[in-house]
Amino acid sequence: MLYFQQEEAELANDIVTCSKMFYGLTSETTRHLANEMAVASNLKLPASWKASKKAGIDRLHGFMECKPELSLRQPETSLMIRKTAFKRHNLTTCFRNLEEVYRMIKFNPFNVYNLDETGLTTVHSPPKVLAQGGSKQLGAGYLQILQNP
Repeated sequence: MLYFQQEEAELANDIVTCSKMFYGLTSETTRHLANEMAVASNLKLPASWKASKKAGIDRLHGFMECKPELSLRQPETSLMIRKTAFKRHNLTTCFRNLEEVYRMIKFNPFNVYNLDETGLTTVHSPPKVLAQGGSKQLGAGYLQILQNP
């Protein structure tokens, strides 16, 4: 998707890391992330990337062809994950990941929400996400892309 192998490898690693944290990235989110990485790396961008603030779909397809370890997968719904994933190992991994995110981002307590008690449904039909091939369980979250008007 990007022009240099190092950036492509970094993006592939980020995709795998997110999927292991039960936060799979959709193809749309991955295209936005690729654009942000290209901008941060001071790469020359096509005009269409600048206008839409995301990589082109053709670049995503090319990236996926070069990275056969990644595939577009349908995550399980939240309810199925709850039924099957409540095991000591998975719980420990989840809290380790949460601790790592807290250290990196330094959330305040008022930025953390428990959606189970807000009246919002936690069972949804998730979109397909990019993940490492052969993964047994995938979780998916949604990343809100904030764009300047």
